[in-house]
Amino acid sequence: MNTLLPYHDKLYAGTYWRGIYYLEKGYNQWQRLGNGLSFQNILSIHIRDSVFLAGTQDSGLFYSGNNGKSWQKVTNGFTGKTVTCIRSHDGYLYAGTLESGIFRSIDSGQTWSSYNLNIVSKKIIDFVFIDSTIIVGTEGEGVLHKTKFAGEWSNISFGLENLSLSILYLSDNYIYAGLQGSGLFRLPRIGFETSLKPTHYADKALSIYPNPNKGKFSIDSETEIDYVELRDIHGRRVYSQTPDVAARSIEIEVQNQESGIYFIIVYQDGQRRAETIIFQGE
Repeated sequence: MNTLLPYHDKLYAGTYWRGIYYLEKGYNQWQRLGNGLSFQNILSIHIRDSVFLAGTQDSGLFYSGNNGKSWQKVTNGFTGKTVTCIRSHDGYLYAGTLESGIFRSIDSGQTWSSYNLNIVSKKIIDFVFIDSTIIVGTEGEGVLHKTKFAGEWSNISFGLENLSLSILYLSDNYIYAGLQGSGLFRLPRIGFETSLKPTHYADKALSIYPNPNKGKFSIDSETEIDYVELRDIHGRRVYSQTPDVAARSIEIEVQNQESGIYFIIVYQDGQRRAETIIFQGE
């Protein structure tokens, strides 16, 4: 069994290559739900009224408009194969996949569009929501967030021992991130919600160039740079620098690192910013 979802007087179970089963309140025998999912590995389930959605391993997303009696594969704008999570919030549906990132639907799951924007890691673990803010846990890029109306995703993975999540959970007081091989971490909601408010720092420009590069690049900022660190896609720190004197521009040269995606984290005025940088081989 991969996932459980209580809905009204039934408990729905996504199974390993056996489709979806349900247990009705007051009964002690599980029954298989509908036709079309019998040989699917069900990783995620979403139900709203008569509309059922099922995320599978390797076979994409399936849709039912008749309480799960019959199913059809979703193809209109949805290209993901392994669907790890399906969540609804504020009139939208969100689906996370392990190879194609995030998709969003505005018509109850019939049509979809990509919602990745600047996300580099396309391996999505789960979503949680605080008001109009979407928080997503990834495998390889840690925890990201954006408001529904903002243009890009921002990284909030500071303090995590690595950037590969296995679970993301929201309680009344904390955002919890379970990491692969590194235990459970938590972020107080009150601090995170305060950080969403606009600050003078958020308006300051930060430039990293050239990007991509071969391990040598510069950072220019409108405010003084206190500390810089570079982490690989697994969250391991591979470089750090504290400027000897107050500086708004520094040059960095990193040697003997493999080509790929890295995260540069810049500390300024008690704030931290994370940007993506790409190393290319010779």
